[in-house]
Amino acid sequence: MRYFRMTGSGFWRGVSCVALLACGTAPSAQEIYKSVEVFYRRFYFRPRKIIEMTSEMMRSWEMMKRRLREGVEFFRFLHAREA
Repeated sequence: MRYFRMTGSGFWRGVSCVALLACGTAPSAQEIYKSVEVFYRRFYFRPRKIIEMTSEMMRSWEMMKRRLREGVEFFRFLHAREA
């Protein structure tokens, strides 16, 4: 299991769970909660991921409906977390 922490430069660095527990710096619940949105935004808004999903949608009508439904759910999820 790995935790990802933001470094001072704004980049994520993987740290093993054992290392975090050994030095007593496991992330707090609040830190994990805030990190989820950052992770999702960084993962899904990568140019390569957007191209991949757009390509899937152009090849299949069923995939287009699925991705658009998931996109709406994703933005609702992000909006609900901000409130």
